[in-house]
Amino acid sequence: MRKNYKGFPNEAFTEDEIAAGIHHAVRDGYFPGDKEQISKEAVKQQLYFTTFKEATEWAKNNPGKAIVRSPNGRGFVEKDDSDSNIITKISIYGDNITTCNYMLNNAIARNVKTIYADNCSEEILRNIFKKFIHLERLQIQSYVSDDLPGEISNLTKLKHLSIINWAAIKIPEKICRVKNLEELFIINQPPFDNDIILPKTIHTLTKLRKLELDPSQAISYIPYSIGKLENLEDLSIFNCDIIPTEIRNLSNLKKMTITSRNGNIPSDIYNLSNLENLSLMHLNYLSQDIVKLRNLKVLDLTYARFAELPKEIYTLHDIEELYLAGSNLVTLPIDVLKLKMLKLLNLDYCCELLSIPYELFDIPNIELHLSGNYKLAENMLDVDIMEYIQADFLYDI
Repeated sequence: MRKNYKGFPNEAFTEDEIAAGIHHAVRDGYFPGDKEQISKEAVKQQLYFTTFKEATEWAKNNPGKAIVRSPNGRGFVEKDDSDSNIITKISIYGDNITTCNYMLNNAIARNVKTIYADNCSEEILRNIFKKFIHLERLQIQSYVSDDLPGEISNLTKLKHLSIINWAAIKIPEKICRVKNLEELFIINQPPFDNDIILPKTIHTLTKLRKLELDPSQAISYIPYSIGKLENLEDLSIFNCDIIPTEIRNLSNLKKMTITSRNGNIPSDIYNLSNLENLSLMHLNYLSQDIVKLRNLKVLDLTYARFAELPKEIYTLHDIEELYLAGSNLVTLPIDVLKLKMLKLLNLDYCCELLSIPYELFDIPNIELHLSGNYKLAENMLDVDIMEYIQADFLYDI
């Protein structure tokens, strides 16, 4: 019985499988699924293991990243850095049920906190949900079914769920059975012909702190119940048809990224007084109510469609980063100097921009981005500023 991995019988491996598996891991330099770098020493040595004994000996001598591959070459286990006898992280690739069952034994399952499942079938996921009930982090990638096994409700300790390259359009309500979930990321796979639909029961995830949906895909339905997510601190939703007014009830939000297909955002968001980071890309109009957000430190108005900023924005004295790249701004008034805490100002590719205050270049420790502003370069004739802008052009290239 192997001593450095609890629950993994040595008869599960042949010499050829060990040689092929670890050679492949060293050559590629990462685990399938999470692309985490393996031991640099192993990569440097270009180790080739020809026997099981040789492989396990290396594992014992390299406790930080000891790796063994499963019999069919479709799964990795990584042992915990702090205890050479405990495995806390597993990556599984493919849909071979034998591989999954090999990994699903009690000695391993009770300690595993993180799983990366790539290209796994619904049956494999069902087995994972049944056995690894102590999971805290789960990433599912390239999952072809549009539904999840009901056994996901077994994951009562799961805090983080990411589903990447998913074929689903309507996010199944089964996700809402994971009551202790704190972070949810959904990134779909192309084509993006259909819109994402959030489940009506999203409000039952009462511990949810972060919700991020695919930025490349539209959302046709956001349930009114989203306003009941009282613990939500970070929300990213894109290309919405209708944004419910109940969003104003998310009083604990500190970071929000939100866009609509028509470029309009409800004024209710300006009641979220705890916001520190707000991104409103592709916006048609910025309301004067922005002045209510006194705690803002980061404001992203990339691709704004308006030609000037409301003067109220210059009363937000705590702003440290202001993003206006790709906007239709024609001029930036001297009022911008009132933002005494400003550390970064991004005006890249503002094609209509003709002028900015000369004084900006005298502010110490401010990071200015001016790439692609050809009209600005032609209009501001000061030699020093021209050199600055040209240098930025060269850097951008």
